[in-house]
Amino acid sequence: MVTSQVDRQTENNLAGILGILQEHPGGLSISDIATLLTMNRNSVSKYLAILQRQGSVDMRLVGAAKIYCPTRRLPIAAVRRFCSPPNLIVVDHNLEVLEVSGTLAGILGATPEALIGHPVLPLFPGISSSDDVASLLRRALWEKRGPSGGAPPALAGGVPPPTGSP
Repeated sequence: MVTSQVDRQTENNLAGILGILQEHPGGLSISDIATLLTMNRNSVSKYLAILQRQGSVDMRLVGAAKIYCPTRRLPIAAVRRFCSPPNLIVVDHNLEVLEVSGTLAGILGATPEALIGHPVLPLFPGISSSDDVASLLRRALWEKRGPSGGAPPALAGGVPPPTGSP
Protein backbone atom coordinates (compact mmCIF):
# COMPACT_ATOMS: atom_id res chain seq x y z
CA MET A 1 0.00 0.00 0.00
CA VAL A 2 2.84 2.40 0.85
CA THR A 3 4.53 1.52 -2.46
CA SER A 4 1.43 2.41 -4.47
CA GLN A 5 1.19 5.74 -2.64
CA VAL A 6 4.86 6.45 -3.41
CA ASP A 7 4.39 5.45 -7.05
CA ARG A 8 1.30 7.64 -7.31
CA GLN A 9 3.16 10.57 -5.72
CA THR A 10 6.07 10.10 -8.14
CA GLU A 11 3.70 10.02 -11.12
CA ASN A 12 1.93 13.15 -9.84
CA ASN A 13 5.25 14.97 -9.42
CA LEU A 14 6.43 13.95 -12.89
CA ALA A 15 3.12 15.10 -14.39
CA GLY A 16 3.33 18.38 -12.46
CA ILE A 17 6.82 19.11 -13.77
CA LEU A 18 5.79 18.29 -17.33
CA GLY A 19 2.73 20.52 -16.93
CA ILE A 20 4.82 23.47 -15.74
CA LEU A 21 7.29 22.97 -18.58
CA GLN A 22 4.42 22.87 -21.10
CA GLU A 23 3.31 26.27 -19.75
CA HIS A 24 6.88 27.58 -20.16
CA PRO A 25 8.11 26.09 -23.48
CA GLY A 26 11.21 28.32 -23.43
CA GLY A 27 12.39 26.34 -20.43
CA LEU A 28 12.89 26.71 -16.70
CA SER A 29 15.75 26.10 -14.31
CA ILE A 30 15.56 23.52 -11.53
CA SER A 31 15.16 26.35 -9.00
CA ASP A 32 12.32 27.93 -11.01
CA ILE A 33 10.46 24.62 -11.20
CA ALA A 34 11.00 23.96 -7.49
CA THR A 35 9.63 27.41 -6.63
CA LEU A 36 6.60 27.13 -8.91
CA LEU A 37 5.69 23.68 -7.59
CA THR A 38 6.81 24.31 -3.98
CA MET A 39 9.02 21.24 -4.13
CA ASN A 40 12.49 20.51 -2.85
CA ARG A 41 15.15 21.40 -5.44
CA ASN A 42 16.86 17.99 -5.06
CA SER A 43 13.57 16.21 -5.69
CA VAL A 44 12.94 18.29 -8.80
CA SER A 45 16.43 17.42 -10.03
CA LYS A 46 15.73 13.70 -9.50
CA TYR A 47 12.41 13.88 -11.35
CA LEU A 48 13.98 15.84 -14.21
CA ALA A 49 16.63 13.12 -14.57
CA ILE A 50 13.84 10.55 -14.89
CA LEU A 51 12.01 12.67 -17.46
CA GLN A 52 15.23 13.22 -19.39
CA ARG A 53 15.93 9.46 -19.52
CA GLN A 54 12.38 8.94 -20.77
CA GLY A 55 12.97 11.50 -23.50
CA SER A 56 10.20 13.77 -22.20
CA VAL A 57 12.41 16.82 -21.50
CA ASP A 58 15.52 18.38 -23.00
CA MET A 59 18.21 20.21 -21.07
CA ARG A 60 20.52 22.97 -22.22
CA LEU A 61 23.19 24.84 -20.32
CA VAL A 62 22.90 28.62 -20.00
CA GLY A 63 25.96 29.66 -18.08
CA ALA A 64 25.97 27.49 -14.98
CA ALA A 65 22.19 26.94 -15.08
CA LYS A 66 20.54 23.87 -16.52
CA ILE A 67 17.41 24.90 -18.39
CA TYR A 68 14.79 22.22 -18.99
CA CYS A 69 12.06 22.37 -21.62
CA PRO A 70 9.57 19.88 -23.03
CA THR A 71 10.99 17.75 -25.80
CA ARG A 72 9.73 18.31 -29.32
CA ARG A 73 10.32 14.82 -30.56
CA LEU A 74 8.84 11.41 -29.94
CA PRO A 75 10.39 9.74 -26.89
CA ILE A 76 12.42 6.62 -27.61
CA ALA A 77 10.20 4.57 -25.29
CA ALA A 78 7.23 5.36 -27.56
CA VAL A 79 9.17 4.44 -30.70
CA ARG A 80 10.35 1.20 -29.11
CA ARG A 81 6.76 0.12 -28.44
CA PHE A 82 6.10 0.14 -32.18
CA CYS A 83 9.35 -1.36 -33.45
CA SER A 84 11.53 -3.34 -31.14
CA PRO A 85 14.27 -5.21 -32.95
CA PRO A 86 15.71 -8.06 -30.89
CA ASN A 87 19.19 -6.51 -30.84
CA LEU A 88 18.24 -2.96 -29.83
CA ILE A 89 20.64 -0.62 -28.08
CA VAL A 90 19.97 3.02 -27.16
CA VAL A 91 22.82 5.39 -26.29
CA ASP A 92 22.89 8.98 -25.05
CA HIS A 93 25.05 11.86 -26.25
CA ASN A 94 27.96 10.58 -24.13
CA LEU A 95 27.68 7.18 -25.87
CA GLU A 96 26.52 5.56 -22.66
CA VAL A 97 23.87 2.84 -22.73
CA LEU A 98 20.37 4.07 -21.86
CA GLU A 99 18.55 0.92 -22.88
CA VAL A 100 19.45 -2.45 -24.34
CA SER A 101 17.28 -5.40 -25.33
CA GLY A 102 17.49 -8.58 -23.33
CA THR A 103 18.53 -10.47 -26.46
CA LEU A 104 21.50 -8.21 -27.16
CA ALA A 105 22.50 -8.14 -23.48
CA GLY A 106 22.49 -11.95 -23.53
CA ILE A 107 24.73 -12.00 -26.62
CA LEU A 108 27.10 -9.68 -24.76
CA GLY A 109 27.02 -12.00 -21.73
CA ALA A 110 25.24 -9.62 -19.36
CA THR A 111 21.82 -8.44 -18.22
CA PRO A 112 20.32 -5.19 -19.50
CA GLU A 113 20.56 -3.73 -15.98
CA ALA A 114 24.30 -4.44 -15.85
CA LEU A 115 24.90 -2.56 -19.14
CA ILE A 116 22.75 0.53 -18.57
CA GLY A 117 24.79 3.62 -17.69
CA HIS A 118 28.06 2.20 -19.01
CA PRO A 119 29.96 3.32 -22.13
CA VAL A 120 28.85 1.52 -25.27
CA LEU A 121 32.19 1.25 -27.10
CA PRO A 122 33.86 -1.25 -24.69
CA LEU A 123 30.94 -3.63 -25.30
CA PHE A 124 32.15 -4.10 -28.85
CA PRO A 125 35.87 -4.95 -28.64
CA GLY A 126 36.46 -4.44 -32.36
CA ILE A 127 35.64 -0.73 -32.03
CA SER A 128 38.03 1.68 -30.32
CA SER A 129 37.19 5.22 -29.29
CA SER A 130 39.51 6.50 -32.01
CA ASP A 131 37.57 4.69 -34.73
CA ASP A 132 35.33 6.54 -37.12
CA VAL A 133 32.32 4.71 -35.63
CA ALA A 134 32.52 6.69 -32.39
CA SER A 135 32.81 10.01 -34.21
CA LEU A 136 29.97 9.06 -36.58
CA LEU A 137 27.72 8.19 -33.64
CA ARG A 138 28.53 11.47 -31.90
CA ARG A 139 27.94 13.45 -35.10
CA ALA A 140 24.60 11.69 -35.67
CA LEU A 141 23.51 12.54 -32.14
CA TRP A 142 24.51 16.21 -32.32
CA GLU A 143 22.91 16.68 -35.74
CA LYS A 144 19.61 15.44 -34.30
CA ARG A 145 19.33 18.17 -31.66
CA GLY A 146 15.89 19.65 -31.42
CA PRO A 147 14.99 23.24 -32.24
CA SER A 148 15.50 24.14 -28.58
CA GLY A 149 19.23 23.65 -29.11
CA GLY A 150 19.42 21.48 -26.00
CA ALA A 151 21.35 18.32 -25.48
CA PRO A 152 21.10 15.86 -28.33
CA PRO A 153 18.58 13.07 -28.10
CA ALA A 154 19.43 9.47 -27.54
CA LEU A 155 20.22 7.35 -30.57
CA ALA A 156 18.64 3.95 -31.05
CA GLY A 157 20.01 1.36 -33.38
CA GLY A 158 20.00 -2.29 -34.10
CA VAL A 159 23.03 -4.50 -33.96
CA PRO A 160 23.30 -7.35 -36.48
CA PRO A 161 23.34 -10.81 -34.93
CA PRO A 162 26.75 -12.42 -34.54
CA THR A 163 28.01 -14.54 -37.40
CA GLY A 164 26.44 -17.97 -37.30
CA SER A 165 23.31 -16.83 -35.49
CA PRO A 166 19.88 -17.30 -37.06
